[in-house]
Amino acid sequence: MLTLKNPSRLAAGSALIAGTLVLGAPAAHADTCSGGSSGMNCGNYAPSALLNHSCFEPSPTCGNRVLQVDTLSTTYSWFKCYVRGEKHSGDNNVWYYTNGDDSGNYGYIPASRVFTNVDPAPGLPHC
Repeated sequence: MLTLKNPSRLAAGSALIAGTLVLGAPAAHADTCSGGSSGMNCGNYAPSALLNHSCFEPSPTCGNRVLQVDTLSTTYSWFKCYVRGEKHSGDNNVWYYTNGDDSGNYGYIPASRVFTNVDPAPGLPHC
């Protein structure tokens, strides 16, 4: 089951339903990213939960506790690198690693929440 660090911080339009994090409706966005091997700046849906693992549910890969560690509150963010994890609504298993806007904690966000043309984004290193 997904355990959120601070469930009261889920944004309007987001909900926890039967252990699945349901994220709210997306805002309008531009499909532009810039950067490369030292990270990329890219548009993203906000607010978006950052998780301590690259999955939504506990698994052998992600451990027993999946926690929300921070939130991306802005719609243009910096991403350090990517990992492969649980498959998500973007129909792939790419997750991006970044630091949150609320407390600066690092965490993972599914690629479906980041405005890239290809996942993983070209030039972005694997974590």
